Amino acid sequence: MSPAREELVLFALVLLSLGLFAWGMLELTWTRAGRAAAGAALPHSPRRRYPARTAAAEQPPVPTVVPPLKVAPPADSPRMSLSELLDQIDYLADLPLRALVLLRRADAELANAPADTARADTLHRRLGVARIDVGCRLVAAGMAEQALVPLSQAVRGNGLAPEDLQRARETLVAALGTITEQRAQTIRRIAQEGNQTSAVGHAERLAALLRGALDNGLTESELSGALATAQRLFAHLGVRRMVRAR
Repeated sequence: MSPAREELVLFALVLLSLGLFAWGMLELTWTRAGRAAAGAALPHSPRRRYPARTAAAEQPPVPTVVPPLKVAPPADSPRMSLSELLDQIDYLADLPLRALVLLRRADAELANAPADTARADTLHRRLGVARIDVGCRLVAAGMAEQALVPLSQAVRGNGLAPEDLQRARETLVAALGTITEQRAQTIRRIAQEGNQTSAVGHAERLAALLRGALDNGLTESELSGALATAQRLFAHLGVRRMVRAR
């Protein structure tokens, strides 16, 4: 190659190098300027400052205690007369336990009622019939123990119609028979568990119950079944005892 052509090629390479350098500087300058302009165009959002956490802030909130409302108690229900109580007892035919509660109130009212009057005699008879009705309902519902008091009162009472008195006696005998059987089974189980003294004590209380029924007017013939059960129980416990009226 001639010297003139070599100089020409060298000059072209120098120009190319200068052009590339100038393009690189222009690209770098434009990129920085563009980023600065873009940052200036964005809105400035202030930095949020959060309050410092304290020990009090970490405590759980204390619930607000609201005092209960004070409600006045209901006024006492008006006191019912003996006649009204007897009407309520008749109404509660399917609820013998509630009727039994009213029956006790009726007994208290009768004790405070004036005696030796025609109205008092009528109320007394009504109360006697109510005792029988409540006692029969209790026995039919399987609550023979609860029926003992009203039926015993009816058997001791006077002025009842013969058919009512007979119904009271028969129901009381049935109740005593059921109670004797149930208690005898329990007493035998207590004795089998080794509590002989406790079993004899329960047997004595059963005998006292039957003696009380005899003292109230029931006969040994009427209570023959219950008395026989009691005698077998004492024999099972090894105790010689005859259950008789005083």
